Order: sequence, then C-alpha cells, then structure tokens
Amino acid sequence: MNPEDRPELTKTSKLVGASGDTIKEKGKGLFSLKLGPVHLEIEAIVAEIDDDGLLGVDILQNGNDGPADLLLSKGVLVIDRQEVPIIQVGLENRIRKVISADHFIIPAQSECIIDAYIERKEYDDFTTEREYIIEPTDHFRRAYPLQMASILVDINRACTCKVRVLNPFPTAVSIKQDAVIGKAEPVEGMPKTIVEQEDNRQARNYTSARRINLLPPDEAEGIVEKAA
Repeated sequence: MNPEDRPELTKTSKLVGASGDTIKEKGKGLFSLKLGPVHLEIEAIVAEIDDDGLLGVDILQNGNDGPADLLLSKGVLVIDRQEVPIIQVGLENRIRKVISADHFIIPAQSECIIDAYIERKEYDDFTTEREYIIEPTDHFRRAYPLQMASILVDINRACTCKVRVLNPFPTAVSIKQDAVIGKAEPVEGMPKTIVEQEDNRQARNYTSARRINLLPPDEAEGIVEKAA
C-alpha cells in the first residue's frame, strides 16, 4: 500500500493459525475493503501469511444487512445484498453456466424445447473440447416445478442450444431471460450421436411445445370417445 493510504496500526492480541502455531503480526487497523461492487470499512489484522487476505467469520456474519450467503450454484458470494463473483484459484473450472436465451412460458402439462446460451471462454474456438452435456442445477430443481432432460451438445455448432423441459403440472411456469437453468460439463472421449431426433417423420414439425398425457391409454381413449 502507498504510505499515505496505510492506516495507523495498533497492538492486537496473539494471533494463532489453524495448526495452533503463533502467527507473526504487525498490528490491527481500520481498512477500506472492496469486494466487487461492495465497499466495506472493517478492522483487519496485518500478519505474515501466505494468502493475500482472509475474510473471517466476523466479517461474513456481521454485515450491515445480515450474514453473507455463499451460493456455489451461482458462483457468487452475497454480501450486503450484492453479489460478488467467486473465482476458484489454482483449479480450472470446467463447469459452464447454461442461461435462458429468452423469456419462455411453459404451458401446463406440456413439453417444450427452449433456447439457451452456454457460457463461453476465449479459447473455445480453438480447442477440441467441444462436446458438453447439459443437466439441471440444484437451484433449477428448487426454483422451478419442471423436469429437464440431459442433452449432449456441440458448443461450437451454434450460438444457442436446444434444451427440453417438461411441465407435468396444471399451471403454466415462466422462465425469465438470462436465468441460470443448468450446467454444462465437457464429456471425455469422442461421443457420437446415434440419431439426430427421435422421429424422422417430425422433421418438418417446428412446434416448440407439445402436450403430454398423464392418463393410461385406455382411460385417455374413453375420454376422447365421450367428448366425441
């Protein structure tokens, strides 16, 4: 820190690490800390440690707007009601976010195919790792009363990919644009697609939603006959 920015340090109590060894410290002082969009005025201890900085439970638990929340499914730390991105250091994060490309309404008791973006990296156009499998996140399962089918996609084939979701309930469900609906993880080896679609006769069927029938075939036929 620049000399003019350094706060005055005062003596502090003995600092002990997780191993029980005493850590050499220089004192404590009032610091201005910036975490993404969040600005904090906190009392911190200056000590000889290997990390650039450590946030203690007193900082995370005693915020102005209550305790901080760690949302690993979204990759953020929520502190003072603001989201701070979490970046894992030392290990490559191969999991990509799958984001809704538009605002979609999934009708009651229907199956829909929606468009989604997969988070991209600068090196994606040059790498051979392009086959990814998309699956729902735990957050998606908790937030939406929907079922999502796992799907294998080529991230370099198009700017968006198709995701199939099923709404088995009697009310429509809304998915907002830019909502995180799934995660994409690279597939090892060279996977091959057996068929491009379930039924070749549906090649010219551009309908994005189709109704599902939750009744046994014999009961469904009886209802159709009565209606006729």
